[in-house]
Amino acid sequence: MLEIRHLMGMQMLREMGSMLEAAKKLQLTQSALSHQFSGLEKRLGTSLFERRSRPVRFTRTGRRILKLADSLLPELFSIEHDLDGLAGASCGRINMAVESAEWAHWLIPLINQFRGEWPEIELDVLAYSPTSPYEALDGMGVDLLLTTESIRLPGVVSVPLFTYEVLLGVANNHKLVRETFIAPSDLAEQVLITSPGERRHLPIFERFLKPAGLEPASHRYSDSLVSITHQVASGRAVCCLPEWVIRGESSRGMISSKKLGSEGLHVTLYAVLSRDALKASHMRHFLLAAQEGPRG
Repeated sequence: MLEIRHLMGMQMLREMGSMLEAAKKLQLTQSALSHQFSGLEKRLGTSLFERRSRPVRFTRTGRRILKLADSLLPELFSIEHDLDGLAGASCGRINMAVESAEWAHWLIPLINQFRGEWPEIELDVLAYSPTSPYEALDGMGVDLLLTTESIRLPGVVSVPLFTYEVLLGVANNHKLVRETFIAPSDLAEQVLITSPGERRHLPIFERFLKPAGLEPASHRYSDSLVSITHQVASGRAVCCLPEWVIRGESSRGMISSKKLGSEGLHVTLYAVLSRDALKASHMRHFLLAAQEGPRG
């Protein structure tokens, strides 16, 4: 008896306040919309609203139908949108380039979750090697770039995901544990371990040591958290990693974490993609999940 067009018509009538304006919004003639309401009233055996009131005053039956419309239509439109997205994404793919390997401990669980929710979408992580983000978007066939830079290009959007702190990990008995925060000069005699990546993509070099004109005594790369933790815990090195990695190891009593600089070293992670790519339902779903940030 009740149809979607009736619910939409009632909502529009409430929003616009008059039959004429509601009909215009629905791209109907006023007589067509009036006839639609009259037919429904005839079947229900009662009126839906007072015809001569301004603004429109709805009857008890009209208010009940509006309540139904308000609860049902948003859910219906959401399902319709998702189904359209699934139909359009049946052979979809996300080629993603990642600026820094140190995000792996956050990114891998996110990718696994996405693959479980969108099994029809292929998601590949590409090695990020160009000299600038512009080259990745323009020449590598990348759909999504994770970077610490907000990129401004025609047709490109930079979506901020979350901001996190970079921390220094030290042995529990290291002399730096006593410091309130770490100064660049404190690292001049230290062996520093970071995740693999170009120095310009490592905040501790680009934003902490470089402005001070300093270098650590030695620098090593490692993509093994077990190896990093072992070397740091034994006092042979210090490490610099995102807060969720360092604090995870610190909570287990393996190492201690220290703030870099009096204000801390904070990094904002951006997802850079084309405006066309952002239209895809699966891409928006991935970005929304990414904006929740690291868990645990």
